[in-house]
Amino acid sequence: MRKLIGILLLLQASGSFSQAPIVKLHHTESMRYYLQNSAIHAYLYSQVARHLELSYDFDYVKSQFYHNNYLFHEPFSWAKPVTRKLEMVAQGLKPGEPGWEGVVPFDTLLMEMIGRREFQAFKWEDFVYRYSYEDQDSLIRVEKIDAKHLLVKELWARHMKTGDLERHISAVAILNVEGKVLMWLPFEEIRYSLRNANTFIDGDYFHYEDYLLNGLYPSSKILKSGPTKCVEFFSDDNFGAELDALYEIEELKMQSAWARYKGLKKGSFKSKQMEFSEKNQLFEGSASWRGSDGFRYEGNFVSGKLEGWLKATDDDKNLRLQAQFKAGKLEGKTSTFFENGLVQHDYRFVANTPDSVQNVYYSDGQLRFTYNFKEGEMNGAYERYTDKGKLAVKGKFENGLIRGDWEIHHEFARMFCLYFKETDFQWTSNVNLDPSAFDDCTFDAYFKLEVVHNKGCPNGSCVIPRLDGMIR
Repeated sequence: MRKLIGILLLLQASGSFSQAPIVKLHHTESMRYYLQNSAIHAYLYSQVARHLELSYDFDYVKSQFYHNNYLFHEPFSWAKPVTRKLEMVAQGLKPGEPGWEGVVPFDTLLMEMIGRREFQAFKWEDFVYRYSYEDQDSLIRVEKIDAKHLLVKELWARHMKTGDLERHISAVAILNVEGKVLMWLPFEEIRYSLRNANTFIDGDYFHYEDYLLNGLYPSSKILKSGPTKCVEFFSDDNFGAELDALYEIEELKMQSAWARYKGLKKGSFKSKQMEFSEKNQLFEGSASWRGSDGFRYEGNFVSGKLEGWLKATDDDKNLRLQAQFKAGKLEGKTSTFFENGLVQHDYRFVANTPDSVQNVYYSDGQLRFTYNFKEGEMNGAYERYTDKGKLAVKGKFENGLIRGDWEIHHEFARMFCLYFKETDFQWTSNVNLDPSAFDDCTFDAYFKLEVVHNKGCPNGSCVIPRLDGMIR
């Protein structure tokens, strides 16, 4: 593995660490953060990771020196992945009735899309393994296709400008009658067919695309709702949990959309999952509902917008989230809690935009991260601590970018500690590395980050790390 560094740098340049499907989000400046804030990690690759070339645990090196710290990636691209099973409603017209010629039954549309070989099908939702057309034909011949249900893969992402959540469908899955996924289709590729096929329900014509995008689902079951993550990378914790509150509110509204579409104009709507009242098609008054995460949410709506405190409790009545809202937006303090009652996230917001000091804690109450936002941009001091209470990273941000003096204190896992003590690193001598740097299975690195203006840099500027002394 003497070529580890070359592989690491190649992967970094190509973006091969990405584990999520490419989704078009409205984050116009995401690469600005990703490229510049990863500069310090790129430098650690070249200065430290070469001394791990004999290591057989590539995943450990990758995680420790690249994407273990979510704040070094574009935090505004946080998104929540959701997999939803939909029941495609029956047509409201019967063959021969007036207007029947203007509709396309869903099972007919589905078989036409597959049979025409116009769309590339994939085995997995990440669009990596392609089915050949022969494989597709074989699946259709062998399997009995469920023509009444679809799986939909969504990402709920925060819009950089408005701070609101937006729902993006990335893929749909075709099932067999036993509910097994047969193939995944990229949503963007099939949208044209969906837009040009009409259905007729309750006296109205609309496109299948509108049906999916507007969430008019008579029956919708969330099969999987993952923790909030960065779009480019999986985070190692539920960072961005404050967005879960926004998501649950939007999910509630989407659940009620079908009831409203079916004729509910005012009064109360009650089920085992939720209880709320509507006035002039807007939520009004107190609401209580079961979220997709299993928590019980309670809040108060004024003219369709949440006002005051939103609280979420688990089945044991433990408080798991509380957030302040003003006119439907996060405003003030938002906190999430571990099952033991201790605070996990302590955030501050202004109109859904992070503002002021933000803190993240371990489950035993120790501080994990502390950093500062100003009008949605990271500004000011940043510190990260290990679960043992030791300082791991310290530095500062200016307008979302790393600047000035930074320091990193890293402690290797026990396995690597034993590895270092048994290995002679003379053959990989490095002028920037103290020969005894790894003797105690830790190292300390101090940087001065310089800003270089160049046309080839994102937005015309790059961040260049310079070592302040040797890594020791």
